[in-house]
Amino acid sequence: MALDGGLGEALPGLTVTSKVPVTVRMDLRERPDQAVERAVYFCAAELLTNVAKHSGADSAELTATAADGRVRLTVGDDGRGGAKLGVGTGLTGLAERLAAVDGVLRVDRPPGGPTVITAELPARL
Repeated sequence: MALDGGLGEALPGLTVTSKVPVTVRMDLRERPDQAVERAVYFCAAELLTNVAKHSGADSAELTATAADGRVRLTVGDDGRGGAKLGVGTGLTGLAERLAAVDGVLRVDRPPGGPTVITAELPARL
């Protein structure tokens, strides 16, 4: 199972087959609940897929932190921007999945890019 070793092992594995080079930065001081790990992993996989499919980016960065009872995942790229909540089902579905574990999804997408999407949720349910 991808998450047997926690997010610290699983998240870098998502970048191996990415069509866009991804820099990974992690500071995982505590291991979140399994349901939170699953939500973060799924979110990271979906966001990296979106970068490759829609952004036109040459590079991306995935940052994951877990400390002080909170988990934060950020995926940014140097692409053209344009990602929106409420358009299509991808980001809306992610926001709903995160809400199920008391999390939120924020999208920062200035005109012309780059796009930065952040998921933040409690480490414990």
